[in-house]
Amino acid sequence: MELKNRVSKGNSWVKDAEEQLRETILCFEEQKDAENFKVKKAYVANSALPKFRSSQVNRMDKFFFETNYVLRIENRINL
Repeated sequence: MELKNRVSKGNSWVKDAEEQLRETILCFEEQKDAENFKVKKAYVANSALPKFRSSQVNRMDKFFFETNYVLRIENRINL
C-alpha cells in the first residue's frame, strides 16, 4: 500500500507510488511467504481526492501483466 497526500491535476503521484510499489513487491516476492497468497493486491491512495485526466485502466492492466498484482488507485482504502 502506498499512501500519497498531494493535490495534483495530473497523475505524477500515481507514477511515483507505482514505482515504490514495484520495489516493495520485488522485496516481498523474495520471501517464502509470498507464494502463500493466491490474490495479491497493491493499493495507491491519495486522500487529496485527485482528479485524473484519463482513466487508469491501462496502467492497472499493465501493472498486473508485469507483476501479477492487482493495482487499485483510490482515494480511500477500506481495511
